[in-house]
Amino acid sequence: LYGAGTYAADYSCKAMQYTPDQDKIRVFVICRVLMGSAYPCTQLLPYYKEPPEVNGKVFDSVHAEEGVSNNGQQIHNEYVTYDPDQVYPEYIVFIKL
Repeated sequence: LYGAGTYAADYSCKAMQYTPDQDKIRVFVICRVLMGSAYPCTQLLPYYKEPPEVNGKVFDSVHAEEGVSNNGQQIHNEYVTYDPDQVYPEYIVFIKL
């Protein structure tokens, strides 16, 4: 929805939509995400490969806000970075369903 970036969420239920169900076990990677100056996205950005530049302001990431982005249809917050150095994996969590 917001381009070719690394997506993060603040709700595990959002992340669970992207994890395959392998023998009733789900795997999550808990990361620190360095957002810098986040672009408050209101519409879809499907072809972006870097954060937008608006009126000369350069952004570091995109924040798709719950209830605002995707024309108000965004159900959960999503945070998108386009530089892999902005994401630091800290924990791998296995959850048995």
